[in-house]
Amino acid sequence: MPDVRGGIASAQAADAVLDAIRSERFHIPTHERIAPAIHARMEDLRGERDPLAL
Repeated sequence: MPDVRGGIASAQAADAVLDAIRSERFHIPTHERIAPAIHARMEDLRGERDPLAL
């Protein structure tokens, strides 16, 4: 079984997926703390820069 400590409940993830399907959204961020990383990656793509190493 994968370690999911610190993650969200499966019911919460399922709700997010269902909401995305109903809203016809492709990306499903399941935690608000991921938003800055998504924004940074999009800026790298727009600037044609390689992603930063983690």
